[in-house]
Amino acid sequence: SSQQRGTLSPHRRGSRWERMSSDRRILSALSYLTQEATRYFEIVHLFFGDKRRTCYMCIAKSAIVFMRQDLNSKIQDGDEKHRGVLHYGQIQQVVVDESNEEQFAVILVEGVSWGGSDQLFIKCENRERLLQHLQCSWQTDYMSMYKAVKVRAFKDFEWQHFRGYKFMLPTDFIPTPNAIHATETGEWSDGIISLSFHVHDMLTMDELAAIQRDHIRWVAVQYKAHYVKEEPQFYILRNSARTKRMNLVGDVAAWHGWELLIRTRTDVIICMICRRQYIPPLCDSAQDIAITLRVPADEFTRREAGLILLAGLMCDTISPSASPSIYPELMQAKLDALRFDEDGWEWVANRMKLTSRWREEAKRFLKTILAIIVKDSANDPKTQLQPDLLTNKKYLVKAIPREEWAEIEPIEKNDFETFVLTLSTQGDGLDNIENSTEKIEATNMWLARLARYFAWAVDGGLLGPRFTMEKLIELLPTLEAKGEEQVRSALMFMLHKRDIDPSQAWQPAKNEALYTLLSTGTADHWEFNDRVMQQLISNDYLRKECRKEASKAMSIYFKCLANLLRSKTGVNLRAYVCRVFMEASIKGGPQTGRETRTDDDTKVAAIPALLDLCRGDSTYLATYASAALVNLSHQNDFVKMHLMSYGMAEVAVKNIQRKDDDLISYTTTLMVNLTKEAHHRAMLANAGVLPLLYDMLTSSYHQCKGAKGVADGLSSAILANPMKEKILERICSILGHFCKDEEHRDHLIDRFEHTVKCCIYIATHCVPCSSLMSKVFYVLKQLCAARSDQKRIIGAYVIKHMCYVLSDPESLKSATVELVNHAMQLLLMLASFKDNCCILSEAKIQKVLDQRGPLMKTSAAKHEAFETNKTKILELVSEAVRDNFGDT
Repeated sequence: SSQQRGTLSPHRRGSRWERMSSDRRILSALSYLTQEATRYFEIVHLFFGDKRRTCYMCIAKSAIVFMRQDLNSKIQDGDEKHRGVLHYGQIQQVVVDESNEEQFAVILVEGVSWGGSDQLFIKCENRERLLQHLQCSWQTDYMSMYKAVKVRAFKDFEWQHFRGYKFMLPTDFIPTPNAIHATETGEWSDGIISLSFHVHDMLTMDELAAIQRDHIRWVAVQYKAHYVKEEPQFYILRNSARTKRMNLVGDVAAWHGWELLIRTRTDVIICMICRRQYIPPLCDSAQDIAITLRVPADEFTRREAGLILLAGLMCDTISPSASPSIYPELMQAKLDALRFDEDGWEWVANRMKLTSRWREEAKRFLKTILAIIVKDSANDPKTQLQPDLLTNKKYLVKAIPREEWAEIEPIEKNDFETFVLTLSTQGDGLDNIENSTEKIEATNMWLARLARYFAWAVDGGLLGPRFTMEKLIELLPTLEAKGEEQVRSALMFMLHKRDIDPSQAWQPAKNEALYTLLSTGTADHWEFNDRVMQQLISNDYLRKECRKEASKAMSIYFKCLANLLRSKTGVNLRAYVCRVFMEASIKGGPQTGRETRTDDDTKVAAIPALLDLCRGDSTYLATYASAALVNLSHQNDFVKMHLMSYGMAEVAVKNIQRKDDDLISYTTTLMVNLTKEAHHRAMLANAGVLPLLYDMLTSSYHQCKGAKGVADGLSSAILANPMKEKILERICSILGHFCKDEEHRDHLIDRFEHTVKCCIYIATHCVPCSSLMSKVFYVLKQLCAARSDQKRIIGAYVIKHMCYVLSDPESLKSATVELVNHAMQLLLMLASFKDNCCILSEAKIQKVLDQRGPLMKTSAAKHEAFETNKTKILELVSEAVRDNFGDT
C-alpha cells in the first residue's frame, strides 16, 4: 500500500543520493514495481504539452519508466498501450540546456507523441549522472536491436588488422619492417616503445593437450621463459590470470587471458596473452594471441600505470575480423561423438543450448547408481539422499521441458559391465572400420570419451551439487556388499584404466584393488581419467584401500602416489599428488590429523619420482615437486642423505637456472635444509651452486624493502617484491652455512668480491627487525669470522645502524629471539676487532645494553646466552677505550 511504501525522500545534495540511486536493493525493488530491469532512478519534474508531473524517472534495460511519487503505479500519460513507459527506440535525441545544470529535453522520433507533444522537458538536480545512465542504456538497447553495429576506435586510436584479428592501437604507433617482411610484420613502434602482435596457429583442443598447452598458463610459461632466457638480471612483477573485458563484435567464442610484467636491466616487458577458445564454425579449436610492449626502463618509470592500462586496453579490444556462423549440425555431430572435454560440454550447453544424444544413457548410468544407494541406505538417515532425487526432473541441470527423468529405467540387473560393452559398439563410424587393429584403437578412444562423459555427468553434470563424485565416494563404504561391488564397477569404468598402447583392447576392471595396480610400479604403462583419479585421492579412497595392508599402509600409499607421478597422467593430477606430499608431516600422514609417524623409508620412496619431475621440462611441476621435497626433508637427516645421493645437487643447479621465482624460492628453502651438513655443502659446491647464489645476490640485493617504503630512487613496483625478499633470506642462510667451512668462506670473500658489500647494503636498508635482517646478521657474522679485514669493513658500515635499531622501541616490537641473538653474536664478533670497539663506544653501546633500555625488555634478553654476549661486548669495548685513553 502507499502508506507502507511512502515516498522516497532523497538527500539531493552530495553523494548520499547518488549511492541510493544505484543501491542494488532499492533497484531490485523498483525492478519489481516497474517490471523492467532498473539500473538508476531520479526524482524529476516532467513537462509535456501543457502538463506537469513530479515523478520518479527510472532508467531500465529497454525503456524509461515514470513512476508516481507514492510508487503505487506508473503515471498515466504517454502511449495508450504502455502508460508511463518511453521506449528507447522512440527517442530521437537529447538536448541539454547549457544555460543551467538541471534541464534537458528529450526529442521523440517522428510519429511518436507523448500527451500530444513530440518532446519532453525534464528538470532534475543530478542531470549529469542521469544522462550518463540514459546514454549507456540507450546505446546498449540500440546495439542489441541492430546486431551489425560498427564499433569505431577510441579517440587517438585506430583499428589495426593482422592475421584475421583486429585491435585498437594509438595513432602514433607506425608499422616497422623486420628482417623478412617490409609490411604486415605485426610490429609497430612510436620511436620509444616497440609493440609486437603475435597470432599463433589455430589448433584443436586435442592437439593443444598433446603438446601440453591445454591451459593458457602453460603458454604464459613459454613466453616468460623466452623473454628471460638471455637476461642476466630480471624481475617478474606480475604473472597472473586476466579477464578480457570487451566483446566488440559479439563473438560467441570463449576468451581467457594472462598478463606478464617483466623488468630487465634495460627494459620492461608487458605481455598480454589471450586465448580464443571454441572458435566457430566447429567450436573445437583454440587460438592464442599475444600483445607485447617493450618499454625502456626510464620511460616505464615515468608512465608506469598508463602503459599497463594501455596494454590492457589493446588486449581488451582484440576481436576477430570476421566471425563465421556456427554449424549446429556439425556441432551436434561432435557432441554425439563426445569430442569435447568437461569445460566444452558446459560451454556448449550454456551458449548453444545443445546436448549430446548420449545424455539419455548418462542419465540411465547415474540413475542406476542412485537407485543402488537409495536402496542400501534406506534405513540410515545419515546417508540418505533427497527422497525425490530419482523422480523430480527439476533437479536436472538445464533440463528441457519434455526431458525424461522419472520415466528412465535403471540398467538391467545393475550390470554396468554389460551396459558398457553394449555401448562400446555404438560409437559413430565404428561399423565402417574393417582393419582389426584400427577398430580396436577407435573403440578404445570411443570408450575413453564415453567414460569421461559419464564421469562428468555423475560429478554434477546432471544433478549439479545435489550429487557429485565426492558424494559417491563418501557413500560407497556404507553400501551392502553387492551394491558396493556394483557401484565400484561403475566407478572403475569412469576411472577407465587403459593401456598406453592403443592397439591393446580395453578390458573391464576386475575385482583387483586400485592400490595393487598402482603400487606394483606398472602405473607408467596405464592411462586414467585424471579428474576421477584426483577425486579418488582427495576423498581418501586410495588411502583407505591401502589400509587393507595395515602393517605398511602408508608405505604402499606413498608408493602408489610416486608411481602416479611417473605415469602418463596430466599436469594437474601430478601437481595435486605433489600437494599431497607437501601435506605429509612428521607427526601426521597425508590429509590426516592422526598421531601416526610417517616412516622414513616411506618418505624416501617418493624422492626419485619427485626429482624426476624436477628434471623434466615443466617448471610448474618442478615447483610443486620442490615444495614437496622441502616438506619431506624438514628435520629429517635420513631423507636428506638419500636426497643428495639421488642427485639433488645437480637438480638444484637446474632449478635455479630456470629463472623462475617460485621455483627458486622452494629450491633455496630446500638448500637451507641441506647445507647444514658439511658433506652436503661440498656436493652442492662441486655442482656449481656458489656462482649461482652469488649471481642472485648481486642481482637482487637492492630489492630489500626499506622501512616505511623508502624507495632509494628505484621503482616502487620493483621494491615491493616480497618473493625476492624471501629468496634473499634463504640466500643469506645458505651463504652463512657455507661460511662454516673456511675454504668456502674464503672463496666467497676473495673470488666473489661483492658478497660482503651486498650483505652490508641489505643490513642497512632492509626493514628493521625483519626476518631478512636476522638472516643477513647471521651471514655477516659468518663472513667475518677469523677475518680481521672483513670485521673492519663490516663494522664501519653496520655498527651504528645496528645500535640505532636495537635502541628503537618501535623496531624492537617485531624483534624475534633469533634476530636479537644473531645481532648480539655479530656485535660480539665485530667487537673482537679493536677499531670497531671505538665505533661501538661512539654509538653508545653501553646505553643500548643498559638494563633500562628497550632491548632488555625483549624476550631474548631473558636468555643466558644474551647476558653472556652482553657482558663480553661491554668488556671488550671498555678495554679498548681504556687502551686508547692510555695511548692518548
